[in-house]
Amino acid sequence: MKKILCLLFVLTCFGQLKAQIEKMPPPMSAMPSSKLVPLIDEVLTKGGFEDYFFAFCERTIKAQGKKKGWNHEDINKRIAKLDFKNFKKYTAYNAFSSYSEEELKDMLKLIAKVKLKDNELLITNNMIQNNLELFVLQFLE
Repeated sequence: MKKILCLLFVLTCFGQLKAQIEKMPPPMSAMPSSKLVPLIDEVLTKGGFEDYFFAFCERTIKAQGKKKGWNHEDINKRIAKLDFKNFKKYTAYNAFSSYSEEELKDMLKLIAKVKLKDNELLITNNMIQNNLELFVLQFLE
């Protein structure tokens, strides 16, 4: 009987703890220092990330529009709502905020070297790509 009461007590405590954790807001996004923002902007600009953002979103919206039978006007309205500034603020800055000034400068050097060979180097990571895929979903409903 004592074991059953102890087990019920532990389960009750666990249930209350779980309920409290579920009520907690998600953690704040990491934001870069004001010193790093211009470097991150430069990495994004010189790396062609904004072009990639719009190309990826437009391609995804058009493919879904074709599947769902949307007309050109519906597709173009969705594309017109794309906003790189918000995506950059909440995703790209968060993703690049953990890099040092030196690492960001190294990225810029690498981008410059690759561009000399007439190619573009897109610097991204799984978080940015996953957030981009989630971002475009709002335009597919």
